Amino acid sequence: MLFRSGAFESVLRGTEVVLRTWARSTESPLSNRYQWLHGGSLAAAVEHVTGKAPQMRLVDVRDPDRASNVDATLALRRDFRARLLNPKWITGLQQEGYAGADQIAVHVGNAFGWETMQKGAVTKELWDEVKQVYFDDSLRLGVREWFERENPFAQQSIAMTLLDAARKGFWQADAQTLADVARSEEHTSELQ
Repeated sequence: MLFRSGAFESVLRGTEVVLRTWARSTESPLSNRYQWLHGGSLAAAVEHVTGKAPQMRLVDVRDPDRASNVDATLALRRDFRARLLNPKWITGLQQEGYAGADQIAVHVGNAFGWETMQKGAVTKELWDEVKQVYFDDSLRLGVREWFERENPFAQQSIAMTLLDAARKGFWQADAQTLADVARSEEHTSELQ
């Protein structure tokens, strides 16, 4: 197959919106890496070609009778509240043991993915809350002990994600906060 040079760039010119379909009620912006990976990659390509970041939107057809077109960043931030920072959701995952801890790490990793593809999607306050909930146990759910007992590697993964977010400038955390997260990551390494 022969492609004309510049054909892809030509198609991207004039693109103002990147749409992704959100069809499964069991998935969300934070649980599905393909939302940020594919949509974000296309948005990055559009920005590279046009010099302007396109809007990222999700066409929410989980309930066909109430289909809507939502801003991806808004959907992501709602998902933080509904899942990652929600004590009921966390408690439910705690009942799943190892797999539940792993799912939390996956969600935090996907938050990082969103931020890499759409700078500003995850605010400093959201990163701060992730640290407070999963390292300071601000919701008093016994998460530190639970991670240590069920899956210390999941908490280590969350720590590495937070440290990476800070290193790459996505999270503006003070030195003490970063030291606390790093100590937690080091403690998990000692358990190995």
